[in-house]
Amino acid sequence: MKAKVKRRYQSRRRREQAGETRERIVRAAHDLFVSPGYGRTTIADIANTAGVAVETIYGAYRNKPTLLRQVWYATFRGDDEDIRLLDRPEIHAVLAERNLATRLRAHAVAITTCVPSHHAFVSRATGSCDERTRRCGDACRVRREAT
Repeated sequence: MKAKVKRRYQSRRRREQAGETRERIVRAAHDLFVSPGYGRTTIADIANTAGVAVETIYGAYRNKPTLLRQVWYATFRGDDEDIRLLDRPEIHAVLAERNLATRLRAHAVAITTCVPSHHAFVSRATGSCDERTRRCGDACRVRREAT
């Protein structure tokens, strides 16, 4: 007698829903890490804000530091894809540029898209920001608004 072969379960809608849930969790964690702060935010607070069960967060991210890393990635990279900055197409294009002046300009454009959001997240989450970092964030914001 033949053994019954299990059919693989694949549901596009379920994957989309899981992605939407992860986005809500990361957004809620970001907002709470900024205010009242990382140390004062519990997983239960994040779950309540995101509208999910605490177990959902632990199932997706294991613990609070892992969730913080995901918030960091989403803030710094602009999305939650697990692709290192150096492996992204826009950075590959910068590195492939042969002309040094053009490469530097392209690098500045690529980096200034993420530095302001990174600066804002770090300064608000930690409650502090040194003057040099603040000036860098201001300069990037002015450059981005000029283009």
